[in-house]
Amino acid sequence: MAASKPRRIFPYIDMTAMCDVAFLLLLFVMYIGRPRDITAPIDVKPPVTHRLDISDTDGDYLTVYLKHNKVYLGFDNIPWLRQQALMAMAADRNITFTANQIDKFGRIGNFGDPMLEMSDFIQDYGCFDKERHLKGIPIDNTKNNEFFKWISTSRTIYNKYTGHELRVAIRGEQEEKYSVIKLIIANLQRQNINKFNLITQYVNKKR
Repeated sequence: MAASKPRRIFPYIDMTAMCDVAFLLLLFVMYIGRPRDITAPIDVKPPVTHRLDISDTDGDYLTVYLKHNKVYLGFDNIPWLRQQALMAMAADRNITFTANQIDKFGRIGNFGDPMLEMSDFIQDYGCFDKERHLKGIPIDNTKNNEFFKWISTSRTIYNKYTGHELRVAIRGEQEEKYSVIKLIIANLQRQNINKFNLITQYVNKKR
């Protein structure tokens, strides 16, 4: 009598776990592939404080940076406002930017060059090192200076699209001249901005 062949058993594979892993990998690739802010060229170390105050941290901020007695601006996590403000400033001064430049400007950190040189600044951003000497945003006592216009334009656009006021913060290094700080505050007060945050570096005394 011929021996019967053993019955072939096919292994059972539960694809649920594999699908979950594939989905997680897809989410990971989508996350790391998102456009992100390019590292800011200006690193400002603010004065030290031993008092921690976190009572007024809600909302979006336009940050004024001060280093080497030059003024820079940064839109904290508001890429659409960076782009809208740039286009409005360009239209006011008859300057043209490409779609790629506007898109890149929405992803940069702080900036600090005159509008006439902004095209070169955007083009070089992320390529130059931190030793590149930016000229700073022009500022004086008139209402037509670029710093005044950047603040005014940005706050107007933000209020139009959100219905809220864009807050202002100042982040400067400890050794900056008071005359420049006074000029910044004067420009803010001309726009009825009498409340703003001064950013400091908290250090625990107990250390």
